[in-house]
Amino acid sequence: RDLPPQWSVHGVVVELAIDANSKVCTGAILDTSNPVFNESFEFSSETLELPDSLQVVLYRDSQPPLPLAYGELPLHTLNHHSSLEEWVPLTTNGSSAGAVLLTLRLQQELPEPVLGAHSDWTHAIRSPAERVPSPFAEPRALSPDASPSYRQHLESSDRRFHQMSQAVDITTGNLQAEIQRLQQKLDRQAASENQLVLEMERRLQQKDAEAKEITSRLEEELETARRAVVVAKAESDAVEVTVAEAQGLPTPALGPLSVELTFGSEAAATAAVTGRPPVWNEVLSFALPPDLPDSAAVLKVALRDKRTGDNVGLGKLSLPAVFQKSPGRAEQWVPLHHFSAAVGRVRLRLAITDISAAGQAELASAKRRKTDLELELGAAERALSEREALVKQLQQQLEQGSHVSQELGLLRAENEELH
Repeated sequence: RDLPPQWSVHGVVVELAIDANSKVCTGAILDTSNPVFNESFEFSSETLELPDSLQVVLYRDSQPPLPLAYGELPLHTLNHHSSLEEWVPLTTNGSSAGAVLLTLRLQQELPEPVLGAHSDWTHAIRSPAERVPSPFAEPRALSPDASPSYRQHLESSDRRFHQMSQAVDITTGNLQAEIQRLQQKLDRQAASENQLVLEMERRLQQKDAEAKEITSRLEEELETARRAVVVAKAESDAVEVTVAEAQGLPTPALGPLSVELTFGSEAAATAAVTGRPPVWNEVLSFALPPDLPDSAAVLKVALRDKRTGDNVGLGKLSLPAVFQKSPGRAEQWVPLHHFSAAVGRVRLRLAITDISAAGQAELASAKRRKTDLELELGAAERALSEREALVKQLQQQLEQGSHVSQELGLLRAENEELH
């Protein structure tokens, strides 16, 4: 109280010392000549002897702190059963500079010495059974000589501590309950994810079995169809070509002449004749596959000189174009050319022979099986597509399960740290 007004501009702090190694200091207070600190400190000693006095120093709150005034409180009147409350005068340069009110109490058995904030407020949160007991957990005995203000101060401090302790217990219990709830929720979610993964694996195995069965049936059907095609080709339609005669050939003498016909991969030739004009009237036969495209149904004609082996002329005939005009049977003159020069022509008579009844039945059956195979193939492709979708979904579920496991591990680690 009654401090010089100019000191309050920067703020003041009070330092208490019983020796050079035992010092404590209050917080700073600004803008008042009568600061109120209301701070408590404890000093401990291993001996039963009291120091002669308590040193009081008033500092300006600056860097470095500037001492402003000094005071001293004798301790010889303080015994083991009394307390002391007294204004300590402060002086500076021999002049009065206000006073500081101190309340002292001597305890024969002091609690763990603490300067400043109490340690129980700063240690990590623990369960109520593990919390370090506070030196103020039980009401403190007061000397009969304690002043009413000091008694009121201690009682208020005890109440605040018990309130804080109860609040910490409640908060800790709530945190542990919340962690337990979250952990149970994650456990249920992990169990659900595991069940879903097992179901996905079962469905995947089922789809694999269906795909294998379809593949096996397809292989059998393809083999049957292949055999049917072989039979159908053996008894398929054929084109019979009668090589009749040739006209308009070159005047120079030629050797015996022969006509060679090529249809697809098959080739056949007439006998060589020497007459002019040459006449053969010889029948050559070629297989006509049912699936042969029109662009490949071309009959190639070559007139050869058997004496020299040279081609006298070449020509070709499109069967679809011929039979479109005259279905089943036709007669056609085929022009021959040697390079770009016309060298005559050959008359051909063509006829398509009917396929046998057995061949027709086999061919119809092969076509039906082909349709069935296309349907089976579509089902197999859909099964494979569903399998790929299941694999992707399973991978996603496994990734989600991994994330859940990681979160659960983190939560458990936090729970252990909280404990």
